[in-house]
Amino acid sequence: VRLLRVAWIQPLKGLEYLLQAQAMLLDHGYRVRLEIVGRERTANYQRELEEQARQLRVRDSVEFSGWIPYDRIHEAYIRSDIQVISSLTEGTPRCIAEGAARGLPLVSTKAGGCADVLVHEINALLVEPAEPRAMAEAIERLIDDGQMRREIIGNGYAFARQATFETLGNRFLDELSEIARETR
Repeated sequence: VRLLRVAWIQPLKGLEYLLQAQAMLLDHGYRVRLEIVGRERTANYQRELEEQARQLRVRDSVEFSGWIPYDRIHEAYIRSDIQVISSLTEGTPRCIAEGAARGLPLVSTKAGGCADVLVHEINALLVEPAEPRAMAEAIERLIDDGQMRREIIGNGYAFARQATFETLGNRFLDELSEIARETR
């Protein structure tokens, strides 16, 4: 099973907890590989993560791919099976819609905007930030429960169709028109 994390390489993205979840999954007998796509934003943080991966004995199942240009990022989504957002704090990451549009079920922390746009057991499995055991259990659930996985994929795809610039832009214009009518 190929897990994907698309993020800046910095502490607030919770990557150390994702590595711990990876170790738990391997300990439970799951054959999983984790690809982390992103550029380091905090000096030496990737080296610290690589050392942690060695200490957890997961280094052989973790790949740091670096930054992938926008016109090729779809390749990372297509070669993956589950997307994971491990953030401790977050806005509303674009990778939610990018992964959902490509049929990836999502495990995400409830950090920031993720909790605002995602619904637990509808378009994602949500866990508390900094909880690697909960993250591992949610990933296990998506691996083991084909019905849940298919529902989250279908609902995620519907979410992605509504997350286009055109749809969101029209919704924003409608809200502005409503405000203008109310102020008259």
